[in-house]
Amino acid sequence: MIKFYMKRNLIFLACFLLSLNVVFAGYISLSTIITTDIMTTNITNANIQITNFGNEPAYGVTLSLISDHFISEPLFIGRTDVNEPIDANMTLISIKPLKEGSYFAVLLTQYTDANGYPLSTISPMNVVYKNNFQSRVFATAKEVSISENDEKKISVHLKNLDTTPHQVTVNIFLSNEFSSEETKKIIRIDPKGEKDLSFKIKNIGGLAGSNYIALISVEYEENYHYSGYTICNIKVSASRKIPDFLILGVALALILTFIILLIKDKKAKLKTQKKRR
Repeated sequence: MIKFYMKRNLIFLACFLLSLNVVFAGYISLSTIITTDIMTTNITNANIQITNFGNEPAYGVTLSLISDHFISEPLFIGRTDVNEPIDANMTLISIKPLKEGSYFAVLLTQYTDANGYPLSTISPMNVVYKNNFQSRVFATAKEVSISENDEKKISVHLKNLDTTPHQVTVNIFLSNEFSSEETKKIIRIDPKGEKDLSFKIKNIGGLAGSNYIALISVEYEENYHYSGYTICNIKVSASRKIPDFLILGVALALILTFIILLIKDKKAKLKTQKKRR
């Protein structure tokens, strides 16, 4: 009878642990460091280092530039292995005459996992033309929690620290897993004034349990060009309702039960051997 219970619990335990593949699944986490040379002509260079801090490789990694001010050819990196930094260089060319100041751009990184599932991430890039001038308009954004195939609003708060008004252009940048019908807003903000605005986003491919970011840039131009940005964290809520700690607790309980039954079975065998003697 004990052997029967042991076999039944062992089979149940194995099936249960196999069902936890979501908890123990591999993941990819690409970190990007970008530095740019000060631009003195219409061309400059961006130095990019990519490191995969996940536990499985990323495949087909491709870098692309998103900007209203510069263009660049996409850069194919290929496979990025875990904890092995890759250095790359991207050439940026201005598409129109520039005023002195700082300009905002976004690096889009596209890749796939081992199953060929398409993924992406975005990184901020600051490009200085001749001299850097600090923006006096700042932005903050609240974290958003969104489920699969859902829509949410990202709330943005603007604050003008200057004694003069400014007309600013606010852009939102998203990875490929999200979309927004309106990505640009032009706002006039009074001296020492504040403004609130929002962007509606839709989750079209964000994976449950994953974290993403949106980048919101704020730019204005007068005698010089000014830019700044803020990051909004986007959390995709997991579809599984059972908490991880509860699942792991049940798994540990089953393992403990199996060990106890194993000990009892050994004791029963020893008693049987003694009686035979």
